[in-house]
Amino acid sequence: MNEFNFKEMLDIKIMRLSQSLWESKVNRGNLSRWLDNFESSHEDAECEQAHAMYLLSNFMYFGAREIRELLNIMLAQSRPFKGESSKR
Repeated sequence: MNEFNFKEMLDIKIMRLSQSLWESKVNRGNLSRWLDNFESSHEDAECEQAHAMYLLSNFMYFGAREIRELLNIMLAQSRPFKGESSKR
């Protein structure tokens, strides 16, 4: 697999993550502008951008929806079940 195919695969993965998990906060324009920050010589920039895309594609992001769901689960687990004594 060459570097172009690798970056293309990462781009697809990042866009899917953005749509499904990151509340569509990343679009191709934002990604492109962010990657433009990795500038040195042309060869180094390509390598740095590939590394940055790889790291971003493995980034753990918890949006408001996920945090809310986690808090609801924690709250539900902290309540005693019906018929269960409140003493532990």
